[in-house]
Amino acid sequence: MKNQDIVGGKQMSWFLRDLERNKWFCTEKCKGIYARLGELLGKTFMVGDNNLSWAILNNEENVINVNTTTKLNEVLSVMHECFQSVKEPWNGKDVAENVIFSRPSKVKRLDYRGFYVVILEKTAEVLTVATIRIFGDKVAGVPPYCYAISV
Repeated sequence: MKNQDIVGGKQMSWFLRDLERNKWFCTEKCKGIYARLGELLGKTFMVGDNNLSWAILNNEENVINVNTTTKLNEVLSVMHECFQSVKEPWNGKDVAENVIFSRPSKVKRLDYRGFYVVILEKTAEVLTVATIRIFGDKVAGVPPYCYAISV
């Protein structure tokens, strides 16, 4: 299902489209990564015997899910424990909140879709937070990373 075209003298693949979710993907591999991440979202994975677990969270669909929203609010609290809040000069919104909740915008520089939050928990309390973004088949860790101070 790849069509090739010449654009600006370069050969480019047309994007593959997932009609169910109205998502566009550059390759089948990229589409597969997205599908696998979707299977992992919100699930808790145990690490060792010390009540440690990790999970990947995302609110990209902006669907109200009480468990995800509650956990993402906890993540935001941990982020604010570690870093002073930074507001967007254009709209006054909290940058950390926009990243953590993967908030969309029609303005490209304010569009935070595609961010995922990886958390490490001990007995359901968030210890560590990392934000990541997927670019094609590469994962980019996006600073800041933070560790809960109150634990």
